[in-house]
Amino acid sequence: MLGIGLLIRLTSDGPAMFVQRRVGMCGRRFRMIKFRSMVVSAGKKPGHSLTREGDGRITGVGHWLRKFKLDELPQFYNILRGEMSLVGPRPKLPQYAERLTARYRPGITGAATLAFRSEEEILKQVHSGSLDQFYLRRIKPLKERIDLRYMERATLWSDLALIIRTIGVSLVPARIPGYFRNLDYAQALDAVIPAVTGMDSVREGYLEVDPELVIAE
Repeated sequence: MLGIGLLIRLTSDGPAMFVQRRVGMCGRRFRMIKFRSMVVSAGKKPGHSLTREGDGRITGVGHWLRKFKLDELPQFYNILRGEMSLVGPRPKLPQYAERLTARYRPGITGAATLAFRSEEEILKQVHSGSLDQFYLRRIKPLKERIDLRYMERATLWSDLALIIRTIGVSLVPARIPGYFRNLDYAQALDAVIPAVTGMDSVREGYLEVDPELVIAE
């Protein structure tokens, strides 16, 4: 972590750390810490709070930090403070806060985090003018349902398996899986969700299948 911080300082202007207000358990706000992966001026210019693959605000070093999720390492400090956990729904910005998962402590990794680890590349395919609407109407509700489903059934062993899975996928840059490109959306979810979350199927009735959410298109 010291090496990463030094590399950030040497390659771009500004601090090594990025601190942002996020919504935690029961709606409490806290200061989440990450390694800075964008130019400092990014926060002063109008733009999307969502980040897409190829975003011009991302620095050269930041690109690789985000690819391998190394920008998340400082959040272990948030864990020590009791604001986050290793496993749980990702802490959201206030405008994207979720009601159903608010009773759980947010985590560095989680079921929806793994299922949508290629989210930045998915969002790259969406027109910038529709980005927020697409995320709020399509991706966000699905991620919330995946996290809720997992957290309601979570055990020590499922958490350990999820952590091991996170370490494994972090070694490989995230890409959109083939089944998101070649199958209809319901088939894609049946392929990816059991492997990532331990659920049997999206057709169990808890998760609604939205045929309009064909991510590859």
